[in-house]
Amino acid sequence: MRKTISLAIFLCAASAAFAAEAAPRDIDIFSAPDGEIGICAMNAAADMREASVWLMSSPNQKLFVRLEPSNMLAPKTVSANKDGIALVKFEALKPGTKYSYKISASEDGKNAFEGSFKTSPDYEGRFAPPPFKIAILGKTHRNDPVYDEPFKTPGGGYEIFGAVKNQKPDAIVWAHNAAILRPSDWGSRGGIFARYRAERADPALKEMLVCAPNYGVMSADAYGAPGSDKSLWNRRDAVEAFKSFWGNPSFGVGSQENLATYFRFSDVDVFILDDATNRNNLDYKNSRPEMFGEEQLNWLALALKNSKAKFKLVISNSPITNPVEAKGNFAFYKRERKYLLDFLLENKIGGVVFVSANKDYGEITRMQRAGAYRLLEITAGPATARPAQTPTEMNFFRASGTLVTERSFATITFEGEEGDRRLKIEAFNSAGKNLLTETVKASELYLFE
Repeated sequence: MRKTISLAIFLCAASAAFAAEAAPRDIDIFSAPDGEIGICAMNAAADMREASVWLMSSPNQKLFVRLEPSNMLAPKTVSANKDGIALVKFEALKPGTKYSYKISASEDGKNAFEGSFKTSPDYEGRFAPPPFKIAILGKTHRNDPVYDEPFKTPGGGYEIFGAVKNQKPDAIVWAHNAAILRPSDWGSRGGIFARYRAERADPALKEMLVCAPNYGVMSADAYGAPGSDKSLWNRRDAVEAFKSFWGNPSFGVGSQENLATYFRFSDVDVFILDDATNRNNLDYKNSRPEMFGEEQLNWLALALKNSKAKFKLVISNSPITNPVEAKGNFAFYKRERKYLLDFLLENKIGGVVFVSANKDYGEITRMQRAGAYRLLEITAGPATARPAQTPTEMNFFRASGTLVTERSFATITFEGEEGDRRLKIEAFNSAGKNLLTETVKASELYLFE
C-alpha cells in the first residue's frame, strides 16, 4: 500500500531512497508503491491584483497556505481534489508588488515550502512601460522506458530548465503544452492524467516552475492520437486534463468549448490560442478544414482590433505564417488563414507578433505582405525532445541565419524607451549558450502603404 504524504514539504521529488534506485526523470515516480509523494508547486497566472499558485499532492490532501505581506489572520486552507490537484488564488493584491507564500501540510506551518511571485505593474499614465521578458518552450519529452517507443531515447538536455530560470523571465509560455501522450495514454482519462502527472513531477522542473508565472498552450501531442480533431471520442478527458494541470487566467472564449485565453504585462497583450479542440479535418461538400473554429477566430480578430497595446503577441502551437500547406501549419486551413490575414491587412492592425512551436527545430519567419509590414513569427524548437538535424519543410519565409537544430528555448524581451520600443528575440541551448539574437523596432511593425 502506498505510504501517506509526509508532513515535510518536498518540491516535485520522491523519497531519497527511491531516487537512489533509478533516475527519477526516467520513471513515473507516482507509480512507486513505497515512494512518498511530496508537493509540486507552480506559479500560475498573475495579473495586477490577482495571482495563482498551482499545487499537486496526494488526493484530498489538506494544505495550509500563508501569504506575506498579507492581512490574513489565519492561513488559507485548501484541499487537493481527487486527482491531488489544487489551485490557490490570491486576490485583492497590489500591482507591481512581490509577495511570498508558504505551503505546509500542518496548520502550525512547520516544514513549509516557501515561494514568491510578483504582480504585474500598473504603469499606464504613471511611468514608462517597464521591460518584459517572456520565455518560450517548445516540445518537451520526459523519457519513460516503459511507454516510449522501444530502443529509442527521445528526451534529454534537462538542464535547459535551469537555463530558462537563469534568464529571469517575467513569464514562461509552454507553447507545446508540457506532455506528449504515448499510444498507451490516448484511450483513457487515467492514462492522460498519469502522463501529465509524471511530466509535471520531473525534479528538473522544480526551480523553474516557481521562478515566474507559467502558461500552457494545448498541442496535438497532448490532445489525442495523431490526426485527432473535434471528433475525438474522449475530447472531454483531454480538455479536463489541460484545465487541471494549468492555471491559465481562463479556459475558452465564446460559447464553444476551447482553451484560448489572454493576459497582459506592460505594453504587451498576449493572446493564447487553442488549435486542437475545435480543429476540423473534414473536407467534404460544405465542410472545410478548420484549425480554430469560427468563434475563436472572431474573438481573436475583435480582441486585436480593440487592443491598445504596442505589441500584440499571438501564441499558437501550430505556426501561423509558415507557408507550407501541411496539417501542422495554419496554411493548410486556407479559408481561416485568408480570413485572419485579410483582417489584419484591411484593418491595419500593427504590432502583431506570432509565436509557435510544433516543430523539431526552431526558426524565425518573416512573411512578406503587399502594402504592410512583414509578419514576424518566432517558432520555438524542441526543449527536451529530440531535435531534427535538418528542417523537414521548405519555409521560404524563414529569416536567414535563424534556423536552430539543437535543443533550445527562445526569449522575447520587450524593452526601450516609450517612444523607441523594440523587441529582442534570442535562442539559447540547453547549457544557456546564446544561439541567435534578432532585434526588431516597434516602428517596423506599424508600416502600411
